[in-house]
This record gives sequence, structure tokens and C-alpha cells, in this order.
Amino acid sequence: MESTNAYAKARNNIVAINDSGSQESQFYLLQMPFGLTYECCRVSDETRRMKLVDLAFGKHANIEVDLSDYDELEPSKSPMHQHNYFEFMYVLKGEVCQHIEKASYQYQAGYGCLLNCSTRHNEEFSTDFEAVFLCLSPEFIEDIMKKCGRKLCPNGEKKESVLFHFFDDCIRETKNYKKNYIDLAPVKWEGMSSVHEQILHYFDQAAVELLNTKTGSLFFIQGILCSLFELFEDEEKFKMSHIRLDSGKEDHLFARLTQFLEQEHRAINRTEIAGVFNYHPDYLSRIVKKYTGRPHREFCQSVACRGARKMMAEERREVA
Repeated sequence: MESTNAYAKARNNIVAINDSGSQESQFYLLQMPFGLTYECCRVSDETRRMKLVDLAFGKHANIEVDLSDYDELEPSKSPMHQHNYFEFMYVLKGEVCQHIEKASYQYQAGYGCLLNCSTRHNEEFSTDFEAVFLCLSPEFIEDIMKKCGRKLCPNGEKKESVLFHFFDDCIRETKNYKKNYIDLAPVKWEGMSSVHEQILHYFDQAAVELLNTKTGSLFFIQGILCSLFELFEDEEKFKMSHIRLDSGKEDHLFARLTQFLEQEHRAINRTEIAGVFNYHPDYLSRIVKKYTGRPHREFCQSVACRGARKMMAEERREVA
């Protein structure tokens, strides 16, 4: 499509898009060590537009796409693609449907995912949302890990980084084309507004450094990213799930289901869960039985009880 080529041309100084006329598969090449993209989709009004701002060192592009150009696709979405870089998506507002390989997942505000280079994906333009995408070249990430000694301090205590371990594995296994990614979800909604604001602050800081391109901007951005990574690795604020797509669909679904139960802090019946995940209740019950050896109801109750005990322990610590 002509509009797709125009879109590719507008992004070319920062992200080159190979096979930009294809609706089946594209390959994005990052032209810089690091880039930041802000994406805003509006479909609830008559305009149906997607706005995108690309930022890299000393370069920026403002792009607006008329989503009516995508009417031939059902639902409206970008073509499936993969990168020569890591991509981290964090949803600021609304909800976005992300297609990752052969599955689809809903990401609400406060949720995100980190995709490796080999994993094909695209997002739907079917809901109102705002999201930030961080584009991280493997060389840029390796430089950060080298400077940090591959360790971070999420709670003031220096320890091995989960994210750095993921990056390391993916960089070493690039030739094997492993399809892995990390799911990021808030542990609880209470008190997350201040954490969300802190994340926005880090994104704003990175954007300022990209626009200013002062001496040392690259080092400042690396420091900002380390602070951001430490926040995501704080187990009291976020839960990270390492999803290995080559390990099977059911592994992924069970991880997502467990994550959902841990966030709800209550026992949920299988009909309600089936509605959330769009699977038959019997199928979900079989998966729970396969991975835990327990009936669905018993497993849900145990997760809820574990969450309640954790909350009580936190309250006692706050009182003390």
C-alpha cells in the first residue's frame, strides 16, 4: 500500500523497514543504538487515526496515519514484523491487543512486554491506547551490562539481573532464532499510581536526552534505563514472566493465568476466568490440573490465600 510505504519512508532515518509493502512480514532495522517511540491510537471518534513520534540521537519524526487506510485488514493492525533490536512496550493509557507469533494478548495501562529480536509480532489499532516503545540494539545493551557488571539493585541490594540474564541469553542464541519474551505486570493496583508516574518521568528524561544530544547524553540514557530496569525488577511492584514460545502454548497460557490470579487477590470461578482468556472452562481446568495436579477451584483458592498472607505480612511490616 502507498500509505504503508509513506509510513516506512517517514521512519527511515531512525528505523528502516524492509519489505515495507508487505502485509505478511516485515523486518525493522534500528539505525541508532537506542530509540524511543510514542504511539497514540484513537478509534473511538470519527477520525480513526494513529499518531507516532520517533526519537533517536539528534533525530525525530512525527507521523500520523489514517487508519481507514487499513480497512482491508480485519482487525486493523500493523503487519507482522521482527527487529534487529530488542523492543520494550509499556502501555501508558487504555488497552492494546498485541499479537505475538500465533497468539494474542491484551495489555492494559501499567503492563508491558520485552521482545527479543526473533519474535514476530504486531499490535492492533482496534482500541484507544497510548504506549511507549523502547528500541534497544544488542550492542547498546551489552555496553550497559558491561558497565553494570550484569547486576542491578532493585531493592538497594546488588544482585543478578533477571533482565540482563534475558538479554544475555537472547544475544548468545540469536543464531538459533529462539522466540522468547518477558511479560511485565503490576503485582497490585494499590499504590501503583506513584510508580506509574516514576516510569513516565524516566521516559521523559530519556526523550529530553535524545532531543538535546549533549555531550554524555548516551551515558545519561544508559543510567536512566538502569533505573527503569531496577524498578521493573522490584518484586514488590512488578512480576516478570519469561515466556519461551518454543516451549508450547499451554506453558504460556498457564503462566498468564497464574499471573492474573495473583493480581486479583481473590478466588475466581472458572467461568469468569474463561471469559477473561476466551477459552472454554474445561480446557483451562485441564491445564491447571496438568501443571499443578490440583482441581481449578483448589488452585485458585491457594493463590488467593497466598496473596492474602503476603498482604498481611506487608501490613505488619508497615505497622512495625
